[in-house]
Amino acid sequence: QAEDGIRDHCVTGVQTCALPISLAPQASDQLIVNGKARLDGTIVPVATTLLPGDLPVLSATSLSGTANVRGGIAFGWRPSLTNTTFFITPQPSFRPAGLGISPSQRSLTHYLDRAWTNGERSLAPSFAYLSQLSSGNQYRQVLRTWAPQAHTAQLQNLLYTAPLALGS
Repeated sequence: QAEDGIRDHCVTGVQTCALPISLAPQASDQLIVNGKARLDGTIVPVATTLLPGDLPVLSATSLSGTANVRGGIAFGWRPSLTNTTFFITPQPSFRPAGLGISPSQRSLTHYLDRAWTNGERSLAPSFAYLSQLSSGNQYRQVLRTWAPQAHTAQLQNLLYTAPLALGS
């Protein structure tokens, strides 16, 4: 939604943004300011679907400042700023350091890496779900649910239906 540029606009504190990327890697919710804007604080992305690519969060005629972006256990976010647009880019880490996982779970994380790299659209809701996990215990539990055994066809079926089965 566009804002009138009569006064300076400042986004501070914690701003939660829904990112409905819905099979289009460049589409996201975005605040558009017709005028000057200064960005501060922390952005907490809430993805409904998620694929690789830069996501515009704030655009203005003139944009300054910076913001932190809160990540989770399986996804971090790289912020970047141009003169007119602030972007966030999802950075997956499907095998976080120090997280003990089983061989079948490790196999699943390799599969997730390949699917992410290939922009597997059918897994966009699963990637979004993973981006919301904040602890190693949560992530391990999801991997346990998605990879109870090392049969690839079963893993793929679980991944395709996981957001529905897990209530997201």
